[in-house]
Amino acid sequence: MKTLVLAVIGHVDHGKTRLVTALTGMQTDRLAEEQRRGLSIVPGFAHRSFSGGVIDFVDLPGHADFVRATVMGLGGAGAVLIVVSAREGIQAQTHEHLLLARLLGIPRAIVAITQCDGVAVAEQEEVARSVRALVQDGPFEAAPILCCSARTGEGISALLSALETVLAQTDGAGEQQGFWLPVDRVFTVPGRGTVVTGTLLAGPLAANASVTVAPSGVALTVREVQTRGAGHAQVPAGSRVAVNLRGAGSDAVKVGDVLCAPGAGLGSRCLDVELRDVDGVRPVQHMEKLRVLIGTAQTVARVRRGTGRAARLEFDTPMSAFAGQRAVLRRLSPGQTCAGIKVLDPVPTARWDKAHRAVVEAAAHGPTRTIAAAYGTRVIPLAELARLARVDESAVQGMLGSEYVAIAPGLLVSRKRARQEEHALLSALAAYHQAHPLRPVVLRDVFKGKLALLPYLETELNGRGLIGLDHSGLWLAGHNPIEEMSNEDRQLFDAAERALLQGGARPPSVGNPDFEALLLHEGRAVRLHNVALGQWVMFHRRALVDAAQTLRESFDGTFTTGQARALLQTSRKFIVPLLEHFDSTGITKRDGEVRRIAGDWRQR
Repeated sequence: MKTLVLAVIGHVDHGKTRLVTALTGMQTDRLAEEQRRGLSIVPGFAHRSFSGGVIDFVDLPGHADFVRATVMGLGGAGAVLIVVSAREGIQAQTHEHLLLARLLGIPRAIVAITQCDGVAVAEQEEVARSVRALVQDGPFEAAPILCCSARTGEGISALLSALETVLAQTDGAGEQQGFWLPVDRVFTVPGRGTVVTGTLLAGPLAANASVTVAPSGVALTVREVQTRGAGHAQVPAGSRVAVNLRGAGSDAVKVGDVLCAPGAGLGSRCLDVELRDVDGVRPVQHMEKLRVLIGTAQTVARVRRGTGRAARLEFDTPMSAFAGQRAVLRRLSPGQTCAGIKVLDPVPTARWDKAHRAVVEAAAHGPTRTIAAAYGTRVIPLAELARLARVDESAVQGMLGSEYVAIAPGLLVSRKRARQEEHALLSALAAYHQAHPLRPVVLRDVFKGKLALLPYLETELNGRGLIGLDHSGLWLAGHNPIEEMSNEDRQLFDAAERALLQGGARPPSVGNPDFEALLLHEGRAVRLHNVALGQWVMFHRRALVDAAQTLRESFDGTFTTGQARALLQTSRKFIVPLLEHFDSTGITKRDGEVRRIAGDWRQR
């Protein structure tokens, strides 16, 4: 069964409340002051069932002093019923309410020319023509315009038929994932506790659901959810709902807060938005402070503008919104509606610089590919792109195709950028090898600050067999310093290796850092750290095997560090890291001050 929230708007005293009563049989002015003054102060609520579903009527105040209440009611509406008196015609709040409805993106409307009893047909037709001129060139240009009288019942049947047609055109509500309920009333029911009401912009919302109060982050549970006075296990999006909350203290939730799914509604002190100035009104200025009416909340923000429709709102306290949500900007004094916004990114993390403004501007105009293109060759945060495009993260790669590659979880880059850095890396490796032919690897520090995609490129190019890599660095595939050495260098290298091997457990310094790196890279030598002395020492790998064999043959049981040092004719500089290496590789096992041979040294 379809549901539609219908906001009833128009100038004060044009008969909105009386018309709603005629359509539903319900009185929407619930406050004593409203009934005494005959003036709506807060939104009133009624409903009527049709063959295709239910319409929830939100009767909004028509006085200029209650614009916030009007925006609160319009925020969840799927259509508007525009009420214009046949006696007075279009008035100031008729213009204001129509402007608010347009800025908030409401897609459909019906116009009711009320108070037609006692008004000549020619006068009714004149008012209808003026209304048609008012709504032309906008979303309501095809809205039906019907004359009626709530007092006599004239035209009410035709108006009900038009409302049923609008209900049939309803196609769901909300762009937000999970439920989203801006709170417009908070009260306490004896024996039940805190109850909040609002229009469910996204859903469904179920009894016993866990909810978060945004932006405060307070966690609560739904005890019961009602719509139109009846309890339900679950209510769909687009419904007027009342929610009884479990665990809510007197100050846990207030008007302007949002009930949303856990993990949603993250508060942010800024919103990136698409901003549209109101025609005929002074445009919003860069760094101007304005009142923001969003959902049921009202606050103040400073506006940073871009070159087009891109803008950022900066708040003193966190705000919660969802991508695609619409809101209204008004000047502080005198109060004047000056712009409408659509939220593009509710939790922006990038700086408001020229590059990011271009991305936000693209999000105000184009689809996912257009937004991605605005990043140029910069790395694209997947979550940010998905928010700006208002699509699921899982769908982004499919929309972009092969033009973009994932360089890490949550990060994309254009294939053009990836190819540029791939070429730069291969060229840099070739140049380094040419300049330092004896060095087996290129340390990663060489590329620090030059290749942002290095981790991705290492995996990608190694997988394609173009480079080799290990913990120490990387090299071009096929680079083999030993094979490419000159005869003179080969003789020096072999002599250095022989000296290291013959040094046994008391090895000499190799002296040549290129030879040291090459011996380590080839696995012929091992570098060990003497922590106490803060020194690194290098052993030939075969010398370590020989040392282990000597210990095994000489000690049947345990031995001390001093005994091992004497046996191997070395010093503490070498014996301490050597034995610690044997401990870590399982050749020896330490027990206090003594050790024993525990493993096969030939496998180490």
